[in-house]
Amino acid sequence: MQKIIDGTYTDYVFLFAEGRTAYSDLSVKGALNSGGKLYILLQNNLAAGYLCIVNEENIARVLYIFTAPMYRNNGVCKILLKHACENADRKIKVCISENTAAFQFIKNACLSLGFFEESSCIVHSSGDWEDFKNWENYMDKVGNKFCEILIRQGFECISFSEASKSQLDELYHSDESEYKNLLSTKVFFDNANKFLDKDLSFLATKNCKLAAYSLVSRPDSKSAVFEHISTSEKFIGTGCIFLPFAKSMEEFKNSGCKRAAYVMYDDNAHANAFRKKLLERVTASHHKSYNFVLEKLEGI
Repeated sequence: MQKIIDGTYTDYVFLFAEGRTAYSDLSVKGALNSGGKLYILLQNNLAAGYLCIVNEENIARVLYIFTAPMYRNNGVCKILLKHACENADRKIKVCISENTAAFQFIKNACLSLGFFEESSCIVHSSGDWEDFKNWENYMDKVGNKFCEILIRQGFECISFSEASKSQLDELYHSDESEYKNLLSTKVFFDNANKFLDKDLSFLATKNCKLAAYSLVSRPDSKSAVFEHISTSEKFIGTGCIFLPFAKSMEEFKNSGCKRAAYVMYDDNAHANAFRKKLLERVTASHHKSYNFVLEKLEGI
C-alpha cells in the first residue's frame, strides 16, 4: 500500500535518521518555517522518500528530494514530484546539481512530467589557500588598478547595509526598471531563508543610479555563495561589474570565510563573459546546476 502524507520536522528526523545531512536539515527546516510542505511517501507504512517545497514569489521551489536506499530505482522521485505538482497553485521549479548522486533520476522524473530546462547555471567553487592566493595575485597585478579606474570614471561602491532605502528599492525592482536586470532579486529580499548578507553584498552606482551589484548569501559562518553578479543593462560593457565583486571578495576574506561558490546563470551572457575571464582562473572546480520548471496546468 502506498500513500503520501504531510510531514513535520519530527517525522523527518524519526523516519529518515540515517539519510540526514546538514543540507537536508536546512532544506526541510527552511521549507516548513516558511509555510512550505514536507511530503513523505510511505510504502506499506515504511518511509520510502520525501520532498520539501516552499512558495517563493510566483513560484513553488522544490528544495530537496530524497529516496531511501531500499526504494531507489522504483520511481519514488516521480511519485513525489507528481504529488507536489498536483498540490501546487503556481509554477514549480526543481534545482539540481549534476554532481548530485540522484541527478539522473530527478532529471528523468522532471522531463517525464513535462518540466523544461530554464536558466541553468554554472557554479564555481573555491575552498583552499591556493584559490585565494591566486585572487590576491590577480588583484595586485590588475584588479586594484582597474577598481581605481572605475572610481575615477565616477562609479561608487557601497554595501547593501550602507545603501539607502531608495537604492535598495531600485535594486529590488531592477528587473522591471529602465536599468533592466536579467535576474530578479526580489526573492532574496523577501525570503529570510535565502540568508542574504548585506555586509558582503555590494552595489555599484553612477550618478546615484544602479550600475551593477554582487548579491551574496551566507548559508553558514564559514561559507559564502555569490548568488548574483550582474550589471544593469544601461551599463553593460563598462566593466563596472568588477567593482562590487571585488569589494565582496575583500569582505569575504576579512570575515573569515573559508569556502565560496559563485553562481553564473547561462542566460546572463555578460556575467558569463566575466566568468570566463576571471572565475575560471581563480576557482578550483565548477559544475552545472540545472533548473527544471513546470507551468501549473490542470489535470497534471
